[in-house]
Amino acid sequence: PHIAPLPHALAVEEGLTAIIAEGDSVQLWRESEKTWIDGVVQEIEDAGCLRVVTQFGTELVAPEQAGRLIKKAVRISLIAPGGGVDGNGSVFLELDRSPGFQVDVVGRKS
Repeated sequence: PHIAPLPHALAVEEGLTAIIAEGDSVQLWRESEKTWIDGVVQEIEDAGCLRVVTQFGTELVAPEQAGRLIKKAVRISLIAPGGGVDGNGSVFLELDRSPGFQVDVVGRKS
């Protein structure tokens, strides 16, 4: 998938750059409602524009606007087996449903 830098992402220490990838959960500032809405990055175009799908449709965010219009969800990566996935699976699933978090399980046997 394509990736793009997000200079001023939520919960990123000053001086660091967050990375946004296609499929990431984000929050998008909706000026008309003066609120943050949940979305998913559907595509990152060659010019760096982010195509974000929300409950209101698809929004195209220019790279120079991304820092103020997009907040990235916190990504949690669990290493399985041994990451507590079996015992805490319902908790991780609930976190993944929350717009502020994105949970990835890596290395789980199929």
